[in-house]
Amino acid sequence: MHGSSVPIFRQKLVRKNSGFCCLFQTFLSQQEVFRHKNHPDHSGTSRRPVRSHPVATRNNHGTKGTKIAFSDNLVTNPTVLPRLVIFIKHNLIQGNLAHEIVQPFAVAALALVGTSAALAQSSVTLYGRVNTTVEHQKDGNVSKNGLFNNSSRFGFKGQEDLGGGLKAGFQLESGFDSSTGASSSRFFGRQSEVNLAGGFGMVRLGNFTSESYFATADFISNHNHDTGSSSDALYAYPANDINKIAYRTPSLGGATFEAGWAMHEQASGTGGKNSLDLAANYEIGKLGLGAGYSKLGDQNQFAVRASYSTGPFVLGAYVQRDKNVFVATGGNRTNLRVSAAYIMGVSEFHVNVGRAGDYSKVNDSAATQYTLGYNYNLSKRTKVYSYYTRVNNNKAASYGGVSAAGNDFSSIAVGLRHNF
Repeated sequence: MHGSSVPIFRQKLVRKNSGFCCLFQTFLSQQEVFRHKNHPDHSGTSRRPVRSHPVATRNNHGTKGTKIAFSDNLVTNPTVLPRLVIFIKHNLIQGNLAHEIVQPFAVAALALVGTSAALAQSSVTLYGRVNTTVEHQKDGNVSKNGLFNNSSRFGFKGQEDLGGGLKAGFQLESGFDSSTGASSSRFFGRQSEVNLAGGFGMVRLGNFTSESYFATADFISNHNHDTGSSSDALYAYPANDINKIAYRTPSLGGATFEAGWAMHEQASGTGGKNSLDLAANYEIGKLGLGAGYSKLGDQNQFAVRASYSTGPFVLGAYVQRDKNVFVATGGNRTNLRVSAAYIMGVSEFHVNVGRAGDYSKVNDSAATQYTLGYNYNLSKRTKVYSYYTRVNNNKAASYGGVSAAGNDFSSIAVGLRHNF
């Protein structure tokens, strides 16, 4: 039974496969010589080709098979696989290979040629952040301890090179609670975008954060990426992020501009409001400047920002003027924030102070927020940190998510953040 356990046709294929592998090994050796001849190392001299040899192994049926070992980067080189097809065709004509062996290898090689071309033109990246704190929070006279999420997220982004300088891209991003594992109510609620870019700039379609925010406030609250209980509680954000179309210019001497229009998609006469968003950024050396405007119905805001780095210091500030954002029919309000960071090796020391004045039609509605923070970077992607943050609300103010107007909010936190 043991002598006849392997069918005759399988034994023939194994013998023919062994012959093919010997020829294939010759091909691989030729490609190693070709690669090193045409791609010398940085010293300017060609490295010796890596010689690979068939290694005898046993397959599941007890008969000898052949395992070929060869160096990396051969199959991923888009010029190798077309040469493999020519190599197989030549040996087929010479009678060195059997049709029943060549056919599947040829088909696989042709498929890989197409795959390699596609991989060379497009890419997809998985990324994310897990950011969690242990905090002691106080809302008015009520205290609580807990584990808190700080805008943890994961996402996919990719780009395809269409040729001629034209590129298609996408980005899908989902938020989740790192303290419980619960996902957000809209799975890709943080971002779901498709775009087309080229020498003309970029056209964006979908759901994405207001660029007027990124041009101003995002640059300033950088001690914890403007997330969690120490995030900017005073910035006015009257923008609709969904159902949006936007255009971003190419860099114009260090300056970029973006305009976005979010559609309400409601029937006429039902009160739906479209949203407008405008942003500008300008970078000159270590100085960065930004401006942003957004409008949604009777709400609007305009802000300007400046940031500067010198040696171990990073400085920034923005000033914002808004209307009716936190308080409907509240009138106008001015919001100012300054921040400073001192970088010493892997340590970062942060201070951040913001002040929101009274709304013109609401007395005693001002508030002040300040944060003191320390970050210790374990690596480029991982840090441990701590901070103390506090929002002092006047009698008619309720910033910081407090349960009642006039309550103050504070938190002492220790956290761990990992990017991937």
